[in-house]
Amino acid sequence: MADAFIEDLASRLSNRVQLSTDALRAYTDAVERAFGAEVDYGSIVKTFGQAEVEEQRRYSPSKITGVRRMPVQGQPHIDLISTSHVKKQNHTLRMHCRRLTRLTNAFSKKLENFKAAVALHYAYYNFVKSNIAIRCTPAMAAGVTTPSGQFAISWK
Repeated sequence: MADAFIEDLASRLSNRVQLSTDALRAYTDAVERAFGAEVDYGSIVKTFGQAEVEEQRRYSPSKITGVRRMPVQGQPHIDLISTSHVKKQNHTLRMHCRRLTRLTNAFSKKLENFKAAVALHYAYYNFVKSNIAIRCTPAMAAGVTTPSGQFAISWK
């Protein structure tokens, strides 16, 4: 699964990038195969403490007791090795798309419906919802759309 994900990522990029992952070992080989030497790659390794009570562990993550940023390949800028952006994006997706909340009963019965729900979330997030930090939508910031306020969705 890591191979397919990283290969897809590499196919969408034309410039050299800095890539950060967590400590999942499958990423290291997948990045090497997909990017070769054309990537600055670092990994963030987090150490977690033990939950005091087994029941608490189910609903809340263990406390982080240490973080190490490690260069893996190329010349990654150590201070920029981070998974925080993708973790925040995953959290936002879970909060906006009920089908992805933990311990949910709002699952999709068909894969097609699930894909449509996720696509709708990203269309809203990128083209409609204004980002407070950049004061416009991500699509406007990227120059893909104008602030005309017009938005249309094309369904298959």
